[in-house]
Amino acid sequence: GFMSACDVTHQIGSTLDDLTRAYIFMLCMLGPVTIIYSQKILFGARKMGTKWEESGKPNFHPIVYNMGGPLFVWGWFYLWLGSCGLPGVASELNIYPDFGKPYIPLFLNIRTLISFTFGCAMVPVVRFLDYSHDEDGPWCGENSEGKVFGKWWLGTDGTYFGLFLESPWPFIISWVMYGFSAFWTFDNKLAFSPRALVLLMNCLAQGVNG
Repeated sequence: GFMSACDVTHQIGSTLDDLTRAYIFMLCMLGPVTIIYSQKILFGARKMGTKWEESGKPNFHPIVYNMGGPLFVWGWFYLWLGSCGLPGVASELNIYPDFGKPYIPLFLNIRTLISFTFGCAMVPVVRFLDYSHDEDGPWCGENSEGKVFGKWWLGTDGTYFGLFLESPWPFIISWVMYGFSAFWTFDNKLAFSPRALVLLMNCLAQGVNG
């Protein structure tokens, strides 16, 4: 990571200010650290992982849902962004800076923050309900009469994480906020349009159907 940051700043050093140079080093250093930490989590949670390597005995309590996988992807994204990214400034006349070569634009604005945060959140929030299912958590309203869906939130009874987190609502909220990001422009202004409304309705349908 350090060598990658040195290489990038050497190649485009004349166009960088101190803050951008610091961002490059931060991303390139965070990438490998995150990747290594993710592997520690993954191997610790595996049945034939760290415990197997240390003692020759399998781990009889593996953790399927862990943060190793997401951190692994996130670490490589850090390293990729730090080693391949070029700083650019968008304007109202042309939101895509002309670098003279093909590139993938990544905008650091409110739209990106909302869509990225809730786009990522919709995956791990499901683990709360899944965990309760795996542990045979009873459904809300479950009784001798078979009224499994007797409560409007249609989740499990909240034994492990509470009623809200063990319901579909965090997943639905994440999808709705992901769709709401379409109303924000690149320069952090709200702009209502038929296209953004269609996207919001589609995301709502995805959240309810999921």
